[in-house]
Amino acid sequence: MNAIQNATLYDIALKLLDKFIYSYQYQLDVVTIEKLVFESYEELIERGITEIKNIKGYLYRMIKHKILKSLKEVKRLECFLHNRILSFTPVMEVLTEQEENDKKQEILFKLLEKMPERKRELIRLRIIEGQAFSDIAVTLNIRNVNTASKTFYRALVELKRDYLRIIKT
Repeated sequence: MNAIQNATLYDIALKLLDKFIYSYQYQLDVVTIEKLVFESYEELIERGITEIKNIKGYLYRMIKHKILKSLKEVKRLECFLHNRILSFTPVMEVLTEQEENDKKQEILFKLLEKMPERKRELIRLRIIEGQAFSDIAVTLNIRNVNTASKTFYRALVELKRDYLRIIKT
């Protein structure tokens, strides 16, 4: 692709960014949406696809697919974390109101964002991607599989402890 096509594609990506932020601002944070839009833009540039007739439509579908995939991962993580925390705490009663569930899930995500990147990555790889600890150890350059496993469970215990501390206050 030449510089003019790149500039045009960049303008299209910026316009689509506004549309996707407006559409998904309540489901994903703006930074994630921006990241997904510009990842798609960069992929298209790297591919150097010139024979696409409707580049705007192609880019739109590409971005939408990435956003929907991200939403699916977020929902999967929300459900797992919520269920995992509940299973760790037999004292807690099963929640029935949607507002309470949403509040608790929001707390979990805030706590997860505050965790160190390595622990957050361990939780993501194990829960969202369903990787085995041996694969996680290779991915994160951890020498021992047991270390990956212990760190993962310590991260869950830490998440549970912080979660319960916030809920009790």
